[in-house]
Amino acid sequence: MKESKISTPEHHTPPAGFYNLSARDAETLGLVLASEGIRYNFLRNRRNSYALTVEDEDFERAVHVLWVYEAENQSDDEPRVSFTQIYYKSTSGLFISALLCLIHARIHETHVHRAVVAHYGADAARIMHGELYRLTTALFLHGDAPHLLGNIAGITLFCSAVVSLAGVGTGWLMILLSGIAGNALNAVFHGSRHVSIGSSTAVFSAVGILSAFRFVRLIKEKGFHMKAFLPVGAGLALLGLLGSSEHSDITAHLLGFSSGILLGSWYAWIVRPPLQAWIQTACLTAAVLIVALSWYRPGF
Repeated sequence: MKESKISTPEHHTPPAGFYNLSARDAETLGLVLASEGIRYNFLRNRRNSYALTVEDEDFERAVHVLWVYEAENQSDDEPRVSFTQIYYKSTSGLFISALLCLIHARIHETHVHRAVVAHYGADAARIMHGELYRLTTALFLHGDAPHLLGNIAGITLFCSAVVSLAGVGTGWLMILLSGIAGNALNAVFHGSRHVSIGSSTAVFSAVGILSAFRFVRLIKEKGFHMKAFLPVGAGLALLGLLGSSEHSDITAHLLGFSSGILLGSWYAWIVRPPLQAWIQTACLTAAVLIVALSWYRPGF
């Protein structure tokens, strides 16, 4: 499911840069980069749109330079370069997948899976009694290898797409917060002894965020038209296709998706990205702290 008009080269990890530009915009923005001593490549894709790509170490500076230029030279409210045209190159999805595999292998190897799920799973009754750390830790636990591999595939496809658009800091923080919100709403919905585990709530949160990004962009381009709601419908169709199998927690998936829609819409409409590098770093630090403090339970 495509959630933006970003053009991608033939290989799987396109370079960081600015995509889906007109020829005029690409020339103008290229001159801006050159004036600041930032080297770039000028590319044309098959759809007759253009891209400017830069070296990874120059990317954050290039974003800042172009955003300042747009703020100073655009007369309307919408900048020429929108955040859905910016591609952040990141391999953080591989790190998250490796971490999930490590946790899964460790608890199964030591035969403490049942105890870990009892202590860290999203137990609705215990969450309602104040054990809020479970909202986060449950996202890192999986029942078996197929469960884990399915979620890793979702992380690779959808979570990585969010990070490529929003940045490694804000992207992962939004995914984490939406997943936490989905688990919290699921606990309130069940209100009894219901236990769930797995990253799929966060994965479908990412699907919701991507749908929201595209929805907001279409609203800004075309106004409140029926076509603007197609990304949300596509996200719901994907939820029905991938998230409603026999052993899936469909309410957690739906509530995670809904949380992603709300947070993604707020981010795209109000925050007006891209964000500066220090904000990305702060958001990533916040995400890491939330996870670390949730897992820290003395005496277990």
